[in-house]
Amino acid sequence: MEAYKYKAFISYSHQDERWSRWLHRRLETYPIPRNIIGNITKTGSVPRRLKPIFRDREELAAADNLGEKIEQALENSENLIIICSPAAAHSHWVNQEVLYFKRHNRGAQIFSIIVEGEPFASNIPGREYEECFPPALRFQLDENGEPSDILTEPLAADLRGHADGHRLGVLKLVSGIIGVGLDEIVQRDMKRARRRVTAVTSGALATVLVMGTLTGLALEARRTANLAQLEAELGRNDAEESIEFMLTDLKPELEKVGRLDALKVVGKRAEAYYNKYDVAEHSDDALGRRARVFHFLGEVLDHEGQLDEANDYFSRAYEATQELLRRDIGNESRLFEHSQSAYWRGYIPYRQGEYKIAADYFQEYMGLAKKLNIIDPDNSDWQLETAFANNTLGVLYTEQFKPENAIKYFEIARQQFAVLAENQPDNISLKIELANALAWLADSHLLISPLSVSLDYRKRQIEIYRKGLEKWPEDSRLSRDQMRARISLIDLLFWTGQNTEAHYHADRLMSEAREYSDKDPANLALKEYIPISHLKKANLLITDKHITKAEFHLRQSQVSSAKLIKANEMSRKQKLDIFIPQALLQSELLYRQHKYDKALEAVELISISHSDKASEMSHHETGLYLQKLLLKSYIYEAKKNKDDSAHYLSKIIAFAEREKYFFEPNIRVLFAKAFSKLELNNHAAREITHLDKMGVSRELININQRSLRHAN
Repeated sequence: MEAYKYKAFISYSHQDERWSRWLHRRLETYPIPRNIIGNITKTGSVPRRLKPIFRDREELAAADNLGEKIEQALENSENLIIICSPAAAHSHWVNQEVLYFKRHNRGAQIFSIIVEGEPFASNIPGREYEECFPPALRFQLDENGEPSDILTEPLAADLRGHADGHRLGVLKLVSGIIGVGLDEIVQRDMKRARRRVTAVTSGALATVLVMGTLTGLALEARRTANLAQLEAELGRNDAEESIEFMLTDLKPELEKVGRLDALKVVGKRAEAYYNKYDVAEHSDDALGRRARVFHFLGEVLDHEGQLDEANDYFSRAYEATQELLRRDIGNESRLFEHSQSAYWRGYIPYRQGEYKIAADYFQEYMGLAKKLNIIDPDNSDWQLETAFANNTLGVLYTEQFKPENAIKYFEIARQQFAVLAENQPDNISLKIELANALAWLADSHLLISPLSVSLDYRKRQIEIYRKGLEKWPEDSRLSRDQMRARISLIDLLFWTGQNTEAHYHADRLMSEAREYSDKDPANLALKEYIPISHLKKANLLITDKHITKAEFHLRQSQVSSAKLIKANEMSRKQKLDIFIPQALLQSELLYRQHKYDKALEAVELISISHSDKASEMSHHETGLYLQKLLLKSYIYEAKKNKDDSAHYLSKIIAFAEREKYFFEPNIRVLFAKAFSKLELNNHAAREITHLDKMGVSRELININQRSLRHAN
């Protein structure tokens, strides 16, 4: 048998970095059963351990000539292992590694590890984006070493939940590498597991109990009278293997069933283990796992709304990846890991409104992403990371009401996403990111530019979704985002007086909401668009003075939302997007029917925010609250109560005095109406001039005795 330096070479996309680390450790630490070590099989003598295994991005980060080093490593590898996913299928470098290995290691074994996507999906119309096998893996090479049109059947272990799963998938890979039958490996692995675990029962909670037993034994090993015996049996490696199991096999399964409580218990056990050791005492692998454990706990606590606790874990993960980067400053993997820590370290301060702190970490995230691009400028993963960093800074400036700064970063992100999407036409995720960048630009320009600018971005965004749905008709992300974009487009058309086109898109929205909801009946998020679409239609009909038709669509909205609320308790978002707009519309219809007492009673029941203070309301809450105030003013005016009417108009004007804030057209129109009603003509003229510059329809500004309800 030919002597090789490496037992295997792991090829992967940078987007699958987590999988590569996990697989690398699983294989190098897998204990080959003692009674088969040294046996001669078709692949040679069975080794004691499957090592060393080459993981290119980690070992080549400081190399001068990456191409030459990779080629040498491929030639000196007994096996090639490809981590297969849509990202890998679109990776130029993964494909080149497969080609080189096939050309220079003829007869050697190639193993595929499927982590995401679908094999040979490129042959299924409409599902091409799911392909997980790189082209060089799907086709045989001809006698000249070039890809032919003859399909091959790769040796594959499928780690997806409905297939082999993580444990069996690894065992299949081990059996293939050492040339021993899978049944024998599985049986021996089961015996080993039974010696380590006292009881295994079905279900996620049972798995947690097993995990608790494993980790608990490891944690208590140092505090038991049988210290030496227990440490010999489990020791530090077993504890860390259990933690790796928690981060890979256990975590995704418990996430599926929503058992964050169980996840937190397991994570806390892992935390207790790592708290025994100083950061400096950890190996690189252990320190990397420590960071992932703390990232994981931070995300769990963030979902639970415990932001301070989440921030503490993100800070500790940041310290771990910072130490890893210090140990190997030029390592791409370490740069990437720390860039993710920098993002999460700034995320909680951003959520808590501490924008200066968030900005420091988000800028660090940007700097690390740029360093990755300098190291490997042709790496699409690093280009994508830079685009994400620009987008993150744009969002930060949006929250600070600094639209000029936000637009600068969003525009850079848009250009980057556009290039990436053009280079990878079958990557649906990049199409979605490009569309999102256009949405952010539309919203940012809404605060400082003519509405025509935002209108153009929204139309370009919807065109991306339209073309995407032609190619991927079953993708719910496209259909959901298209409806969300259409809602904003309807508002822009309404504000600019293009009611005919607004009605067209409202009708499309109603049709799409029904169609997509029927296709995916379990998706409650899609069902929310049904009542929203009828609300949009009703608002347009009121503008056109079709009151009876508006009442019909309000009832349709109420019926569909009642079904939705029965299926799921009403969230804050549903309240602001559906329930409160319905209540405002109902109150206005009563007002228009001259039922003033009932209209006043209905509007008084509407609770929008926990506070009437402008500084404590979100932008969306502000728009709804001002609509309520204007409607109350109109009702009191109709009841001949001028003092109360003026009181509510004055409350609206108090919001207009917040000059440091930017307001969207719907709120500016409310200000203009309030100033006009109070005969503060100079102020009214200022608002009208501003609305004229924005391109708001003069007919809309001059509409009397109605509130504007088209807040995003």
